[in-house]
Amino acid sequence: MSLACTGRKSGEPRRGCCVGLHEDLARKSSRAPLKRLVMVGPDSSSSPLPLPPTEALLAASVARRFYLKNQSKVEISKELDMSRFKVARLLETAVAHGIVEFNITVPAEIDIEMSTELRRRFGLRHAIVIEATADLPQGPDPVTDWLAPTAAQLIAKMTEPGDVLGLGWGRAVSSVAEAFTKLPHCKVVQLTGVDPLGGVTVDSVEAVRRAAAVSGGKGYPIYAPMVLPNKLTADILRCQPSIAESLEQFDRVTKAVMPIGAWESTLSTVYDSLTADEREQCRRLGVVAEMGAVLFDKDGRTISTELDDRVIAVGSDQLGRIPEVIGIDGGIQKAEAIGAVLRSGLLTSIVTDTSAAFHILGDSPGEPSAERDIGMPLPTKTAQLAQDTSHPGLAEPADLGDATSRRRLNELWSQCGNRETGPSRQVG
Repeated sequence: MSLACTGRKSGEPRRGCCVGLHEDLARKSSRAPLKRLVMVGPDSSSSPLPLPPTEALLAASVARRFYLKNQSKVEISKELDMSRFKVARLLETAVAHGIVEFNITVPAEIDIEMSTELRRRFGLRHAIVIEATADLPQGPDPVTDWLAPTAAQLIAKMTEPGDVLGLGWGRAVSSVAEAFTKLPHCKVVQLTGVDPLGGVTVDSVEAVRRAAAVSGGKGYPIYAPMVLPNKLTADILRCQPSIAESLEQFDRVTKAVMPIGAWESTLSTVYDSLTADEREQCRRLGVVAEMGAVLFDKDGRTISTELDDRVIAVGSDQLGRIPEVIGIDGGIQKAEAIGAVLRSGLLTSIVTDTSAAFHILGDSPGEPSAERDIGMPLPTKTAQLAQDTSHPGLAEPADLGDATSRRRLNELWSQCGNRETGPSRQVG
């Protein structure tokens, strides 16, 4: 628990630190914390010897006066009848032993005009456009880290007790989950499988576990890849008890938080999971974006292919029935993709940055859109992908009597088994 030090005026706490004591008196900053760097002591790599309880209490008492009450070392030395040098030593001790932790934050600046125009243009309930900074490194990770705290605050404010909160899988949502500090009591459901290239581990469902821990509700993770080699494998995994239990929650979701992928390498989990031929076929069909394995063309129409049958993810019809769908992603690399998903009408809210918003508003007509009708059918194009059966695992097994098919399915079962109930079943 901590006492947050955020103020600068006389009598207020010093900016940029928190004193680790036994009560939670954290004060909220007027600006959202965006990038936190925690430094414990002058050298976190070395662990100092444990403090005696009396020394720890004295160090905490001195730190409280210095950091929270803004007293000088001279004032503290007179009040506690000790030398200024001992006060300084106790402050150093408080830092070295983690009684004091320093948090360096970067304030979020919201572009009001772009936020208002984006909300009006696409008929959104909420639109938050964070001002991009020239100092921000290029690439998707810094952008999502920059957006996440603001998105986490919006989601916490929108969520009500008894809601079912759905989380897509991706960098942006993982960053949001890490930024959650408070959520009403609610269930938390994973809305897609995980990156098949990264393996199925406990860490791959950390976003759901984190959000459920903060809310105090039950979490429903999905220990399975998002994209499977074929329909048969996907059907079998959907029947596994722990996965089936999570899938049953999809129609009960009331708030969904979804990352948006661009149809380029490293910018989409689905793109990276397909063969080169399949990626190119999708590109020829007009795919520029994906959200939760739902594919979109530049006009926001969903594109239905055989891929729909071999993914473990929420479908476009299910997303359309969720009352609140919040998209989060940014950066110029994803601007076209974010615009396409906005034009689909699936999103009710968006958190993005000025670099993406500027591109989106420049490419979209000026007439405002109406708010989304929940459950309204989406314009859809249907196409068939030609499977590359030379790719390992892509050929549809004729039956489970084939030894190769059994081996592949057993490998998936062992990866996707229920981590709470032990080993998964074996096929054959």
